[in-house]
Amino acid sequence: MVAAPFSAYTFSTSSWQLNIDPSTGGLTSLVERSTGREWVDHSTSYTFGQLIHESIVHPLGREAVHTLGRYVALGVANEAGIKRLGKTPVFAHGSPQMLTTSKFVHVPVFDQVVLQGHDAPFGQVQLTWRCYHAQQIVELIVNWNKNWSHQPEAGYVAFPFAAANGQLKLETGGGFFQPGNHGRGGQLPGTCANYYTIQRAAEITTPDGAGLVWLPLDAPLVMPNAINYANWEPGPWAWNGFLASMPVNHYWVTNFAPSQRGPLRLRYRLLSRAGWPDSESAILAASPWEALGWR
Repeated sequence: MVAAPFSAYTFSTSSWQLNIDPSTGGLTSLVERSTGREWVDHSTSYTFGQLIHESIVHPLGREAVHTLGRYVALGVANEAGIKRLGKTPVFAHGSPQMLTTSKFVHVPVFDQVVLQGHDAPFGQVQLTWRCYHAQQIVELIVNWNKNWSHQPEAGYVAFPFAAANGQLKLETGGGFFQPGNHGRGGQLPGTCANYYTIQRAAEITTPDGAGLVWLPLDAPLVMPNAINYANWEPGPWAWNGFLASMPVNHYWVTNFAPSQRGPLRLRYRLLSRAGWPDSESAILAASPWEALGWR
């Protein structure tokens, strides 16, 4: 293994060019070099792959995002309920801040950049961006040594794709469906339209037909369009290009621990659909192997 200093936070391979934000460790740019296509949406307040820790700071705690919060959001709460919830902020957010030094590593199977975060109230975070040689796979690895939280909390990894007005399909139950759509190939009316569990992958298609498959290997719970746990609208809705993985959620209390501590390892993979006959072929190519790239 060869390690070398990493400068300018630009990481290039034959397939991809990644620009890394030195503060958050997320990407400010992800360019598919064969087409010149930019896959990062620059209009959001999050970088691509940024870890966000969320805690409930409202004095009512979980009640502010459960029944009372839902009734108020849907406009069916009575005056007493509206007054009880009040205008107090419900959530507070924090993200790890990276150290100013990072490390570039080249090995036979992949190239990678490793960024280490400062200690934060929610724990220690290390982010690794990895590009494989044998396949055009981009991988984000989040190593989070999580602290216990005495407030109700959640964790997210943000993925703002430059795919507004495109199509999002999620795999579940052995097939793909279009979330937010109540027509053929969509979801049943009245079912949850705020977060979904993915079986293996999401398929992302832009209006001009470019495509990616996105695999949240260790955290199948996904929230589309915005980081907003208090969004109770049942749909239908159109996708704006944003996805948030939700690896930590301690808002539910029945049969769930109030918090957790210790190491979490979260892996996310991206593969362009270009050159693959269908999504299944691309998903299989992007799925983990014992030694990816070796034959």
